[in-house]
Amino acid sequence: MKKALSLFIATFFCGALHAQAPASPKKPVNDTYFGLQVTDNYRWLEDTKDTVVKTWFKAQADYTNAQLGNISGRDSLIKTFQYYNSLKPYSIGSNIIKKGGRFFYKKTLATENVGKLYYRTGENGNEVLLYDPVPVDGKAYSINYYLPSEDGKKIAFGISVSGSETSTIYIMNVDTKKLYPEKIFPSWFGVSSWTPDSKGFVYTVQNSSDITSMSSMTDTRSMYHQLGTATSTDKLLFSRIKYPKLSIKPEDLCFVFYSEDMQYIFGYLGGVDRDMNCFYAPAADLLKPVISWKRLFKKDDHVTNFFNHGDDIYMLTYAGHLNLRSPNQT
Repeated sequence: MKKALSLFIATFFCGALHAQAPASPKKPVNDTYFGLQVTDNYRWLEDTKDTVVKTWFKAQADYTNAQLGNISGRDSLIKTFQYYNSLKPYSIGSNIIKKGGRFFYKKTLATENVGKLYYRTGENGNEVLLYDPVPVDGKAYSINYYLPSEDGKKIAFGISVSGSETSTIYIMNVDTKKLYPEKIFPSWFGVSSWTPDSKGFVYTVQNSSDITSMSSMTDTRSMYHQLGTATSTDKLLFSRIKYPKLSIKPEDLCFVFYSEDMQYIFGYLGGVDRDMNCFYAPAADLLKPVISWKRLFKKDDHVTNFFNHGDDIYMLTYAGHLNLRSPNQT
């Protein structure tokens, strides 16, 4: 097996050295950030609706396929991989959630391209198929995320189309497998918590599903939806616009979730920075007109993770050790 893989890699790179890739002309665009001029030679490729850009992508795809097609032993190697993959009849994702005595999970058979949503009651209960994202009108659908209610009788899950990461949130009655009429779109980040009474859930919504728009991921909002009501009446929980005194930035991703004991709610501002920016309030504030958010951590605290047990907070922080080493490391 190692010999075959080595031959594959060697052949690929030898072919790539002698091949002539389609031209990628430079069309410089200059921007100034914090007094520094930055030149972007390939921004023109971001306009995926432009005919020239579409032609460039097709040429690149044709070139790649031609190079791969010329690799000696490639088809045999693929068949070997497929054989080894077939020895494992299915795979189950790591996101196994237990609620109301039921286990919810996504399972993908060796013959399937996308996973299906299942549950079982107890560890040894019969497996029940909840949702199968079958193709419709030639379009492929997939399950991006899911979260069951606290009583295990409802489940909210996100469905995306054609490989998109932006989903539509659907809600299902687990016992009847019937979908609730309301749908929520667009939501890349999905549902963060159900309420303790399982009558509603908290989710994060973005401004637009257009990934080419610079504003699609700015001013995200954390919302509350009560089952059986119009999404237009959903309550705004956490956002820059509603809580200007919290110094939320447009690029901050707004999330709200319950503590494990359901006594508190946390307002978390996500992003690429590992340092947490987080607020908290009593869980009873969730549906009040104004939530009494208080600061829990700021970025300068350098907290990267935390857990609460009652009123106690346990934090993982590198404060005082900015090189990320413990005091005993040299």
